[in-house]
Amino acid sequence: FLIDKDGVLREEWRNVKVAGHVDKVLAAAQELHKR
Repeated sequence: FLIDKDGVLREEWRNVKVAGHVDKVLAAAQELHKR
């Protein structure tokens, strides 16, 4: 789960695979930070 500074759920990943998951989460967090 990716929750923003206001406590709003912004992304949710279910049934993740280890390979590539960190990259997806990091990219989503960086995009959220740009807003």
